[in-house]
Amino acid sequence: MNIVYFVTEDSYFLSHRLPVASYAKNLGHKVYVVTKITNLQKEIEDYGFELIPLNFTRSTLNISNDIKMMFMLIKVLRNISADIIHNVAIKPIIIGSLASLFCRNIKIINAFTGMGFLFTSRLSLKYSLLRFSVWILLTLIVQMKNARSIVQNEADVNFLIKRFHSKKNKICLIEGSGVDVNYFKPLLKRNLKSSKTIRIITTCRMLKDKGILDFYEAALILKNRGVSCKCVFIGGLDFKNPSSISSKTLMNWSDEGVIEYHDHTDNILDLLQNADIYTLVSYREGLSKSILEAASVGLPIVASSIPASKNLVIENKNGFLVSIKNAFELANALEKLVNSGALRSEFGKYSRNIVLESFSEEIISKKTIEFYDSVNA
Repeated sequence: MNIVYFVTEDSYFLSHRLPVASYAKNLGHKVYVVTKITNLQKEIEDYGFELIPLNFTRSTLNISNDIKMMFMLIKVLRNISADIIHNVAIKPIIIGSLASLFCRNIKIINAFTGMGFLFTSRLSLKYSLLRFSVWILLTLIVQMKNARSIVQNEADVNFLIKRFHSKKNKICLIEGSGVDVNYFKPLLKRNLKSSKTIRIITTCRMLKDKGILDFYEAALILKNRGVSCKCVFIGGLDFKNPSSISSKTLMNWSDEGVIEYHDHTDNILDLLQNADIYTLVSYREGLSKSILEAASVGLPIVASSIPASKNLVIENKNGFLVSIKNAFELANALEKLVNSGALRSEFGKYSRNIVLESFSEEIISKKTIEFYDSVNA
């Protein structure tokens, strides 16, 4: 098969789709990557994939550029005689699916990885109109004869059926993109001394929809209670997203001594291995790769009680689930873990086992390729 991965940026392909693309290549399939190139062209090509740059813009309101991209993609798909196009996230789903209408015998795989700010935030009139337009397009796309959908949790299966009138037999539930359990692994010895300042870490884009404001408020509560811990925010700013936290706000929080902030880093493993607790209180997720990585490292998890988290975080087994937008509940759960090294150790071991049993890259990649085969049969 000639398989095309259409994603927003090269960095996203490497972080979220590299395992399944490599698995497909090792089985003898020809793999193409269509994406915006930043500085990772050589890294992608070194894996043996055919890289096709496309001037992708994540802006939601650049219709003329989107139409231009669609026609460029049509040309690409025809030239390589693509058998499958795997579109990841809302904008590639729309552009990739519409482009595929002009190509013969192509099968469309649309990966819904979370609905983003359009589906989680209170919006201005402009964005409300945009959301309505996106709903109409997605309703048409999921019902296309040659289109199938991948979602990452059972709630999103029901979401596609209810909101977009998709047939259930056209939806495949594959829980995330997997994690490299041989790379993301616990330290052989973890320092559990009571005198050690406990580090609570979150790794995500600095967005309100990721629960960043809630984690800050919880950190402030813990500080005012005199709880001995350090709340660490790690992740890049995303100014193209209306939900983004400003750099000035983050610096103010850091200057107040409430949090410690680090921009995006390529050495996330070291930061996770030297943390004690992981938290992500996002308002909506497909299935969080960040939580998967933290669990694979053997950290206890505190996450928002959303469908995406409930297979990763088992209450009182490897962590706690808290209500969204509830900083006091979050602070209480974190404080309980800060105060008990034994609980952190017990929960961390359970986290690692969950990943090994259900969420390794090999397990997820095999499920995905089997789905391709069934669609292309």
